[in-house]
Amino acid sequence: MLPPFLYDQSIMWRPFFLAWRSVKYYRTRSILLMLCLAITFALPLASRMLIVDFESQLRSRAEATPLAVGAKGSRFDLALHVLYFKEPALPVIKFREYDRLSKTDYGTIFPIHRQLTVQGAPLVGTNSAYFSFRDLEVAEGKHIGRLGDCVVGAALAEELEVGPGDHLTVDVNNVFSIAGIPPLRLNVVGVLKSNHSADDEAVFVTVQTAWVATGLGHGHEGAADVDHNVKGNDPQETQKALGASAILPYTEITDENINDFHYHGEQYDFPITAIIIDPASEREKTLLRGQYVADDAEYQIVQPLEVVDELMEVVFQFRFFLDLVAVLMGVTTCCLLLLIGWLTLQIRQGEMQTMVRIGSSRSMIFQIHAAEIGFLLLGAIVVTGGLLLVIRFLGTSFLIQFLV
Repeated sequence: MLPPFLYDQSIMWRPFFLAWRSVKYYRTRSILLMLCLAITFALPLASRMLIVDFESQLRSRAEATPLAVGAKGSRFDLALHVLYFKEPALPVIKFREYDRLSKTDYGTIFPIHRQLTVQGAPLVGTNSAYFSFRDLEVAEGKHIGRLGDCVVGAALAEELEVGPGDHLTVDVNNVFSIAGIPPLRLNVVGVLKSNHSADDEAVFVTVQTAWVATGLGHGHEGAADVDHNVKGNDPQETQKALGASAILPYTEITDENINDFHYHGEQYDFPITAIIIDPASEREKTLLRGQYVADDAEYQIVQPLEVVDELMEVVFQFRFFLDLVAVLMGVTTCCLLLLIGWLTLQIRQGEMQTMVRIGSSRSMIFQIHAAEIGFLLLGAIVVTGGLLLVIRFLGTSFLIQFLV
């Protein structure tokens, strides 16, 4: 219903009343025009809003990750690997390099092992210092410490409905399963507080646990009992694990069998995918970067913030094309509105003549048309605001997933 004050028959509100009645009568046309205007308004605003939020999220995490060491190759892949746990097929480096750096005074060193997944989510092997580095606090339970334990990011824990005391099974669709290695069942010991980053959607274990999951470590005692009703474990996969566990290594690490697990080979030669370094000062940062600039250096070092800045240059070029499309859409929409307005006036000539015959002035007719346009613009602005709210809520996360 029209607000009561618009029903006032005073001269001041008469054009608005008649314009509102016209907008309601031609509601289909009015809705279509509002949507056209809203899309025209929303496209440039949404693109700028998304890119600003996208850059802010990328830069904030990159600024908190001073340096990353990894295998030679794509700098973008390495940076996105340590920032968002992307590129699980990233070439590996030896744990020996982490051990060497951790014995220096360059700063705080964190290993990253990211080759496997848990129900599609990244399985990240690291050390306890990583959680302090990322300001990750435990909401429920405790941090990882024992072999076979894991903590789950807040968003992933909510999605999978798991908590301390539950179990999660490492996915078997990875390159290490060809040897018949059964999936490792992880003990969930904690759920992290949300920090609105990639950490919210990952499962964290020790590097040693990640090695066991890839088959580098195992035990030789009897099979561990499997509970079919435990969350995060598929019953059919459980049956397969039960059948294989009689002759293959353990699929679960418990207090009873933890001492039976061991590794084959030199652990310093075992793989990790990256190393994060938080230098103690700019001097140490410069010294570290100098170690990897030689052509014969075995590994490469990147500064994620520099990589993000390069990525944003590409995004800004993409925004230019979006703005160009928005301008073209705006011109097209204006032409369309002018055409519709002209056709409407032609169709309503009889109506206008009737208004003149009953005493309406030409200025009143102009005011009615202007009020109609005002109502359409107001409705388009409201729709634009709704679209921007939805895009603000959902768009940035989708954009990050699409681009990184």
